[in-house]
Amino acid sequence: MSIRKVKTQQQLSKLFADDAYVHDNDDVNEGTKLRTVWGQTFKRIVFFTVACVSFAVIMVALKLIQPRHTDFMTASSKTSFTTTKLRKALTETQTQCTVWIAPSSLKGVNGYGTFTTRDLHEGERILPSHDGLGVPIESYLYDDDNVPFAKARSNWIRVWKNYWWARGVPDHVAYEGALDAVDYQIGFGALPNHHCLLNSLSVRYPVNAYDDSMVDRYRDPTTGSFSYNMGREFYVFKSLNAGDEIFLNYGYCDRESYMPSWTANIYMPEDFDAAASLVKAHQRRADKSFVYDASGRLQVVDESKITPLVKELLPQTQRRFDELVDEEVDRSELTQRIAHNSLNKRSPDWIRRHGMCMESIVPKSSTIPHAGQGAFANFNLVKGEFISPAPLMQIVNKSALFKYSADGTRNGTQLLMNYCFGHKESTLLLCPNTNALLINHCSVRTNDCGPNGPNARYLWSYGWDPASDQWRQMTLERLSQQSGRGLAFEIVATRNIRKGEEIFFDYGPEWERAWHDHVATWQPPPRDELFITVKEANERQEPIFDSLVSGDLRKSVDNSPHMFTACVYEATRDDDHEVYHQDTDWKQLSDEEIMAEYASDGSQFRYPSNFGNPGDYRKHGDKLHWPCSVIRRHARNNSTYVVRIHQSPYTRRTGEMPWFRHKLPRILYNYPRESI
Repeated sequence: MSIRKVKTQQQLSKLFADDAYVHDNDDVNEGTKLRTVWGQTFKRIVFFTVACVSFAVIMVALKLIQPRHTDFMTASSKTSFTTTKLRKALTETQTQCTVWIAPSSLKGVNGYGTFTTRDLHEGERILPSHDGLGVPIESYLYDDDNVPFAKARSNWIRVWKNYWWARGVPDHVAYEGALDAVDYQIGFGALPNHHCLLNSLSVRYPVNAYDDSMVDRYRDPTTGSFSYNMGREFYVFKSLNAGDEIFLNYGYCDRESYMPSWTANIYMPEDFDAAASLVKAHQRRADKSFVYDASGRLQVVDESKITPLVKELLPQTQRRFDELVDEEVDRSELTQRIAHNSLNKRSPDWIRRHGMCMESIVPKSSTIPHAGQGAFANFNLVKGEFISPAPLMQIVNKSALFKYSADGTRNGTQLLMNYCFGHKESTLLLCPNTNALLINHCSVRTNDCGPNGPNARYLWSYGWDPASDQWRQMTLERLSQQSGRGLAFEIVATRNIRKGEEIFFDYGPEWERAWHDHVATWQPPPRDELFITVKEANERQEPIFDSLVSGDLRKSVDNSPHMFTACVYEATRDDDHEVYHQDTDWKQLSDEEIMAEYASDGSQFRYPSNFGNPGDYRKHGDKLHWPCSVIRRHARNNSTYVVRIHQSPYTRRTGEMPWFRHKLPRILYNYPRESI
């Protein structure tokens, strides 16, 4: 393939000044090869999981960019929304919307945060539905600098590693890339800021966390071109008040551990604890490392005891000290008060004036057949109305998304490619990290969405993201040196949109031609008469499909290339039993002898409970599932099964089990169906 680079002195604003921002057609119909059951490419589990053949790297979500502001979204200093009708509509939207992004309440932070303008109670769901989708990024780590485009990949990872989820990755994503898979949780999951003490987010996966039934792999050319991962549902694990910022704990809370550079000037638990200790000591007059002068202002007496960050957390005046402390407050409550006082207070009205609604788009099955999810209006919108922000993550060289086998042979492309903007004359990709990327294609040329054509368009951000104006003047070389994001689009309605109506955007004629070429040349994979979708396998409770049951203690299930089985499991003392430290030709034993020697009760292996409710897959933890084979129903209880557990590939976490090293079976009986 020919990589056509734009001259480095060419600015982004000039590059995006035409209507040709589409994917380089050289990548059309790039195939994805399926490999071993341990999941290198497109191995998905939930927990009979399908990967689809004929992955079409044809930009199912690469859209045309229109950088110039139109007549209904001007670039003047005046507000973009000028009509009385539009102002009224926005007021109605602001009244209904309760989840926003607005300038963060974190002091000293110039970026945005997520806020609620309604009271949220413990266990309450934040969004009206699941949050868009998750895009798996797998097999992206290469230790060999000789792998093609190693520098481009390094630049990509440097920017993106602070946005994708490496913790809390669902197992149907984790197993896709064996030992190097992360989850790009687009939408709400990519937006909350980090806080170690005030984090309030709890996540679980939708009832149908993975849905491959949206396409027929033997009939639909869209097979494999979009993510089947349904994202997450977000809850709060503690109550929040209207106006509170919604924080997520990224896991960076210990300065003794690895900490990315951006954490250097943020408060850690030790800072809040130190401030609370000093305040309590000052209250008891047991410490004089700081005092308040005659004017009531803070004066630090002993600089050796108080770090600059702790000094910032101390009450800066005597009046604030008196407001913070009372005789009844204990150390834990005081620490929380100090953490809250470290924020800039936001009122719901302030958030509505300065923020952008994050509930205007909800994901549902698209009205276009076999197109996966689409973006639907959650409120009535009128022509010219701002629908959604679309902060952008850059990939300066799209070749970073190419995947390679161990011998350096290219064998696919990251699915992420299909969710980014690209230009035929550039290697640059820009990827939205809100539900804006759910918007499907429609044009008046094809009437896919009716005679009126699309009802929205993308524009460069206007006013709300000042950095975007500066970043658009960067050369590609300078852009490649950035370690964060700074560009942004916004989605605007081009005509009135009713609540519940799907939102569409015209990807452009070049994308359309590429898609038609793909449809004309697409060939389905060879038909497997035993094929079932992951969704079918997971939803069928009793009995499990015969093709997924071995029926013999000595045989593992012969997994097909698109599916394998996994079971809830964690290592116990039984795994280290002396019987598993012996070399035995166990397959020569009778069934009764095998069960007596190697089987144990598996009834305890269940999902954790969630807010007091029985557990299920929606709330599973990282790497909770191990590969397994279903042997048969348990004879004494037809609602449970006999299963054989196989070694987890995540040996850094579990270590290799003795039964794995000695090639012996780990068999469980009385195993719950819902844990498979």
